[in-house]
Amino acid sequence: MIKILGKEEYLKYKALYKEMQQGMDAINYVIDCPWVFDNSRVSLEDVVLEVGCGGGGTGLYMARMRDHMIGVDEVEHPAFRETCKKYGISNVVFVNTNAKKMPFPEEYFDLAISVSALEHSSLEIANLAVKEVCRVLKKGKRFVATVAVSPDSPAYFKSESDIVYAFTEGTGMRLVDDTRTGWVWSDDEIRKRLWDLLSEYPSYQNWLPVGVIVEKR
Repeated sequence: MIKILGKEEYLKYKALYKEMQQGMDAINYVIDCPWVFDNSRVSLEDVVLEVGCGGGGTGLYMARMRDHMIGVDEVEHPAFRETCKKYGISNVVFVNTNAKKMPFPEEYFDLAISVSALEHSSLEIANLAVKEVCRVLKKGKRFVATVAVSPDSPAYFKSESDIVYAFTEGTGMRLVDDTRTGWVWSDDEIRKRLWDLLSEYPSYQNWLPVGVIVEKR
């Protein structure tokens, strides 16, 4: 699945976001975090990996309903440990590591998630990170992520084909739903979704969140 997230997701998930916000100060994406959480479909016993966890908003919320979570990031954010301490979360481990080479055995995780992280790298680096996620995921398990698309930032993805390449080209992953629309930033529909979102949530800049769900073959 590759889904452009906009006003309809905001309206659908704002209740869940409000609930998450009350419990986790680190939540900073009104659409991305609830969308990832709602599409994860994991059980209490599952071991979950958050790639590019930053302050750990989505993962720390999810950890309250899972046995064990591991967050990885190249940069250690003080908010991650502070939030764990504040809310008494003890089943989350932070690992300071590069997502292209993680210190975990093959097929260790039942789910991987990522919130607006992979687009901050080049397509090639993002692709290598997804390959590594595939290595540590169990067969048939999901990687649920959001990425930003923008015409302004050279680091952000520009089109659906960029996302397809990063998540599926030689990664061992397949799209959960292979339906694609072939959108690019110049499409009127893309711009309309941005304006609709800005009217509802004005702190967004000139970029859109896109949800991606892939599965290990």
